[in-house]
Amino acid sequence: MKGFAQCLENGASRGPKLEIAGLTVVFSVGLSGVVTSAGLEPVEDAPSQLSECVVRVARRVTFPTSDEERVVRVPLSFGL
Repeated sequence: MKGFAQCLENGASRGPKLEIAGLTVVFSVGLSGVVTSAGLEPVEDAPSQLSECVVRVARRVTFPTSDEERVVRVPLSFGL
């Protein structure tokens, strides 16, 4: 997930060392596989610039089509 790593690198270049553990990207995925919404959980643990970048990247992700809408959770764990 190159885009998510780029968000973290950009955040690290603007401030102190980032330790990202326990954050989860949450995707809501429509029938066509398009991400209809995205966010980070827990919200209070994510720096706002990081959260905004991750949401932008997540909204560009596509999943296989499905017979039902679904929620996909992907844990992030990076240290920069």
